[in-house]
Amino acid sequence: MKSKSCICLGRASSEMEPPIPVPRVGALDPESTRSRGLVRKNSKLQTHVEVLRCKLGKPAAIPEADQTFEPSKDWTPIYHAVYHQREAALTHFLRNGGSPDDIDGIGQPPLCIAVANGYTGIVRTLLDSGANLDATTKDGETALHLAIKKNRLDIIDMLLESGPGLEAHTTDTHETVLHYAASKSGSLAIIVALLKLGAKYDALNSRGQSPAEAALLANNIHGAVAIINAAHGRRDKLAKEKEMLLKHVERSQARFSIGNELIADIFSAACDPDSTVLVEAIKRDDAGLVEMFLSNGADPDRETARGYRPIFVSLECAGAPVVQTLVKHKADVTVRDAKGLTVLQAVFEGPLAQDKESISAIFDCLLSKGANATVIYPDGKTLLHRAVSPTFGYARVAHLLLGSGVNVNAPDNDGNTALHLATHSRSCMETLPEEALPVVETLLMEKADKRTSWNCVSHEDHGRCDALHYAITMRKLVFAETLLKHGASFDFKDWIPGKGGLNASVASEKQILKLLAQYEWSRRAGALRRQSVGPESEAQEALFSTMFPTSDLKNMISMGLDPNALPKTSLGSSLLWAILRQIPLQPPLLPKYLFETVKLILEQSADPNVGTARGGRRTPSPQASSQDLPLSLHTLTFLLEEYPTVDADLVTLLLTKGTKLSLASPFYGGRYPLHSAAKANRIDLVDEFLLQRADINCLDREGRTPLFIAAEKGLWEITDTLLRRGAKVDVKDSETNTVLHAAAVGGSKRTVTMLLRTGAKSNVKNKKDQTPLACVPEKLDAKEKDKIMQLLKDAEEKEKRDEDRNRKLAEQAAAYEAKMKQRRDEEAKDRQRREGETKDKQQREQEDQERQQKEQEARIQQHQKTKPLPVLDRSKAALDGEADGEKSKRNSNAAELADWLALSKMMERM
Repeated sequence: MKSKSCICLGRASSEMEPPIPVPRVGALDPESTRSRGLVRKNSKLQTHVEVLRCKLGKPAAIPEADQTFEPSKDWTPIYHAVYHQREAALTHFLRNGGSPDDIDGIGQPPLCIAVANGYTGIVRTLLDSGANLDATTKDGETALHLAIKKNRLDIIDMLLESGPGLEAHTTDTHETVLHYAASKSGSLAIIVALLKLGAKYDALNSRGQSPAEAALLANNIHGAVAIINAAHGRRDKLAKEKEMLLKHVERSQARFSIGNELIADIFSAACDPDSTVLVEAIKRDDAGLVEMFLSNGADPDRETARGYRPIFVSLECAGAPVVQTLVKHKADVTVRDAKGLTVLQAVFEGPLAQDKESISAIFDCLLSKGANATVIYPDGKTLLHRAVSPTFGYARVAHLLLGSGVNVNAPDNDGNTALHLATHSRSCMETLPEEALPVVETLLMEKADKRTSWNCVSHEDHGRCDALHYAITMRKLVFAETLLKHGASFDFKDWIPGKGGLNASVASEKQILKLLAQYEWSRRAGALRRQSVGPESEAQEALFSTMFPTSDLKNMISMGLDPNALPKTSLGSSLLWAILRQIPLQPPLLPKYLFETVKLILEQSADPNVGTARGGRRTPSPQASSQDLPLSLHTLTFLLEEYPTVDADLVTLLLTKGTKLSLASPFYGGRYPLHSAAKANRIDLVDEFLLQRADINCLDREGRTPLFIAAEKGLWEITDTLLRRGAKVDVKDSETNTVLHAAAVGGSKRTVTMLLRTGAKSNVKNKKDQTPLACVPEKLDAKEKDKIMQLLKDAEEKEKRDEDRNRKLAEQAAAYEAKMKQRRDEEAKDRQRREGETKDKQQREQEDQERQQKEQEARIQQHQKTKPLPVLDRSKAALDGEADGEKSKRNSNAAELADWLALSKMMERM
């Protein structure tokens, strides 16, 4: 009934108590005041009931709304009225002199209790009663702290209208209401209101964090921007927070989560007062941000308060993409900075100057938009000098500058062109980088317009020294090689060992000496070729020996010219062959020069066995035409084929230095040196080769041995020597000709006689079905021909008789062998027959034994079934048992055993 009456009383609203006038602070103006009375809500009866309940209030369960504050025994009735949202009772207590504040100091202001529970009406009543807005809980939180913490927006508006203090901070964390608002997302309106009312943006909590930093840590970017904007224009305020805000934008995940307008606001908030948002974006080296600001109307040429232009800031702080973005948006590239440098000159002064790829891209971009490439430094140097200097050495930049009109031959105040600077620097003698080689090559390129002097390779400075001189004296091999490749000239005698200041024992200097020797060889080889194809002269000395004196060859080899790997010229890669090829030419090389140069070359480790190849012959060669060209040839074979009268001392020299006799020369039909010596009728060299263990039966491509050549040419002395040394006479060539066929063709009776005497066969036929007799030439001297033919006929008849006799002997031997074979076959058959009969007999006997055994077993079984077992006589055993009782038992067992033995013998007899 009580609750029911309460409900009924609660519905009555006609009689209300008169309002209590109280002073009030304005919403936005803390100094303004206004009066407002308490509103009458409930009837007197209901009010009395609520008052009674509050007076009798005890600690109870915490309402579901909030558990921050718990009732205690120290609470007065007014606390219970606030806590249980009993507005009528609260109004009664306040009208009767109750205080809306925590006058007992229990650390639980009624206003904070109402705010924490979201009791808007109770909050309004307390505010109208003049409650202290700055009263704090035990934790130091004011009502505004709690309202922001609980996100009570309507209560926040009421509190702000009443002009609360904004500097109060919590006890432990020292956080102000602005810290609380900054730490919550979606609190931009609250933050703005607090800032307008004068909340300090630079207050620090116990962790040293400002409200802006707290907002950033809570990812409340809009709030952070608003707080930092409050410090706009004050460079020393929130510097750390500004940097944090910009870094937040730099993160890619943040970039996609915020819009361009917010990014602009962030930069505007964090921007230095003396700078611009575009310059700040450039400093961040963020081409995307720069593009965004420029697309939204930022001026690419607007200077900062300190006079910095965006284009120069980008060259100092950003990368190539940012510079390219500015240029794309029509930044002025013709301006100069405070030092008077153009944009291209400024590139070399910035950090990007050490980045080859970036500086090339920037130069390409700036030059394409009209940057001045022809600017001159005070010392007379051009941008090209700077690009190819030892500090940089950028071939791509040099190429761009040359394409933009820079004069490649322009000297500086010291008389140095860009090429000199690329290969020699008076101030950087020790630091020239080898990577600058592409720069030198770029400067030495030939321009399409031949009317312009492009190649400055022979330019001399004030000291009358060209670039090659500096490259050599500075021991810069790659530069010297490049200059030589592009036509630099030098005097060979100035650089030979002992005169040019270079030491062949030093690795770097040895390489340069070798390079000079190679280029000198190439130069002279080219001159030799040009003179050899010119008008015929009546010179008494060979051109080669004039162009390459032995002393110069010696110097070249000492400088590093490799006799086995010459530079690529018409003379080939082998110095030995370069000389040997001169032998057939006219006028011929002097024997002395030939011997001395070959000896010099061989003493310098030249390979005497290196071969060469030819694509054609000066004289017809059917052998060479049957194979694909080019064909190889080797030293001794070449000498004997091309120079049959070669000095034996030269051949001996080659043999002494290791020339092999086992190398064939396909160009000469696959002949070996021994073939060629026989062909040249050099009996002295044949003897020498045989002493050097040359293969006497070596075969050329047609399968012919040296004996073939000697026999065919009728060289009886060489033939005799070869036969005495064991040359074979039964060898057949590819046409199945024998040595005797070759001798018959040669028409030498003496040679034929030697071969027949050695065992050569006269009745062997070749592929044409011809015997040696048929090969005797018709044009041969009749007398000599008759003698040879008679010799061959007699030899054929004798061989025929021998063949008949041998055939009969062979037939007899074959008949005897057949007879013996027949006898052996018959004996084998007889032996096999006897073995078969013996085997059959043994098998029959075995079968009879097995049959008899089976019949005996059958009779025993039948007898056992019809005849009783015999009775054994055990009387003796019984008598013996009576004599001794102890043995009786053992004898019984013995008796049984005896019975079984007797039975077994009986069964065997049956």
